[in-house]
Amino acid sequence: MEVTAIMASSLLFQKVENDETANLPLSIYQIIGRIDPETSNEFENTLKIFQKQEKNIIFDFSAITYINSFGIGILVDTQKNLVKNGGNVIICGLSPSIKKIFQITYLTRVFDIYDDLNTALQNVILKLKSAKQA
Repeated sequence: MEVTAIMASSLLFQKVENDETANLPLSIYQIIGRIDPETSNEFENTLKIFQKQEKNIIFDFSAITYINSFGIGILVDTQKNLVKNGGNVIICGLSPSIKKIFQITYLTRVFDIYDDLNTALQNVILKLKSAKQA
């Protein structure tokens, strides 16, 4: 597994390379920090770039300590744009407090959400491989 870092102010995106996903339309990013008024513009700009370059994205939120409503809106917009192009945003590693926000706002119906990266990878790889064979 290889990791490449993309810094957006005090928000860090680490691209995770995985041998199992090498031939699949899937990218994995661990996001580290807070998505708040100080970092939300960088978060938005980075996700706009991802929308142009990626088809399916797993965002590992295990190192995110806070996300504001603007950040959630950016995620929803990214999901909407990827779905238009046959892709998907997958989220994993939500802290209990952030997961509760996603549940209260019914975002659990908008995103595929998994407890951890390994579980997300297993499920997404299976879905992508079966879609590839169909």
